Amino acid sequence: LDAALLNRLEEMLREARVVSYGLDTARHLARTNVPELTAQLKEMGFKVGHRTRLLQLLAGESEVVTDERLDELRSEYYADDIELRPHMRSWSEAELRRFFESG
Repeated sequence: LDAALLNRLEEMLREARVVSYGLDTARHLARTNVPELTAQLKEMGFKVGHRTRLLQLLAGESEVVTDERLDELRSEYYADDIELRPHMRSWSEAELRRFFESG
């Protein structure tokens, strides 16, 4: 899903009449001017959840977490009673830690 989102964004940036830059500039904006990039992603037609995920990916805040790492984190927090869900792989490690800490 993440790769598909980034590919779609790259295609849209190439074809866009709204903006005239590529992924490198989008990555820079994700770190320096989130409101501007968010508005442009919205104008390109990305839904809220996809915009949020793209901002995370472009800013380098989150990488896909492996099932093995998810299980390690769950064990680290003695949260073996919590079922691991596929969407949790898209969370950052910090988000996972907060989730497991909250019980």
